[in-house]
Amino acid sequence: MTPFGWPSEQEPCALFHLSLSATPSSSNYYDSIDVLTPLLRDTAWIDACAGYYLNSVDRGLPRLTYFASDAGVATRVIDGICSRTALMHAKPPSKLRAVTFTKTYGGSEARFRRYLCTYTQIGLDLLAADRLHAQRLFATYRWRAWITGTSAKAHLERSFVRLSPCYESLSQEERDDFWVDLEFLKWGHMFVNMILAIDWDVPRNQAAAPPSDAELTRFLVGQGLRFDVPTGWNPH
Repeated sequence: MTPFGWPSEQEPCALFHLSLSATPSSSNYYDSIDVLTPLLRDTAWIDACAGYYLNSVDRGLPRLTYFASDAGVATRVIDGICSRTALMHAKPPSKLRAVTFTKTYGGSEARFRRYLCTYTQIGLDLLAADRLHAQRLFATYRWRAWITGTSAKAHLERSFVRLSPCYESLSQEERDDFWVDLEFLKWGHMFVNMILAIDWDVPRNQAAAPPSDAELTRFLVGQGLRFDVPTGWNPH
């Protein structure tokens, strides 16, 4: 479980765009997250907010959304982080505001917020443990498992068990909810976007032929991503 309580569905939120470079890129994105990860798990940040989630905008700019009743404390923590590291505000921070995410994403607002916080903690674990494996895992999830109707759990869980202490800490009920949530409407898009800094609107079609390893590698490189999927690669 995340080291803080879940944000309530009424909790306001605000945004920071934090990067090592003013020019977003895939490389800068991962390097920025490497710097951010231990700081976001420090007690100063945990005490400043009721939860947070990460995703990518502009194909490589980390966007940190946090839930809190007082933006001042969170801002002071982030400004302190920027002063001690090479991270910068790539865009001006936003003000706290009330948001109903499920007007766009559907479902239960409280549950969606819990999902956002949970996938972020699992994603940080995966990227810290083995970035290349995480990239290949989610590229093949989107372009193979998703297309052919294979469940997210079947494709992802073994890696989560091996690489994510957060996932291991979830109760069985929380895990069951998480897998349902990951495949609910477009909720899974957020997780793919966090890991790859990009996502694609790929239709699900069990009769479709997924790309070969070589085809997928050429596509990913063409998309500006700096990793391959070797022939015969298997996430398990």
